[in-house]
Amino acid sequence: MTIKARIQSRLKRSKRYVFTRDDFKDIAGYDQVGRVLRELVREGQLLKVGYGVYTKARRNGITGKVMPAAPGGSSAVIVET
Repeated sequence: MTIKARIQSRLKRSKRYVFTRDDFKDIAGYDQVGRVLRELVREGQLLKVGYGVYTKARRNGITGKVMPAAPGGSSAVIVET
């Protein structure tokens, strides 16, 4: 299983919406995790909230833009961090 697949699996299984790079340090090294997270951001699966902080993402049905997947949107993400 690739590093990307392992991170995606953990994201799907988790009930949380906000993650840090350190949440995946048992999967791979710091730089490798960073590369995978950047790739997931480019694909629209994650949104970067801040330095090393990411949230699950989804496409807005009206605008088609990527937005936080957390119920309550950005406000819920801020509360969870």
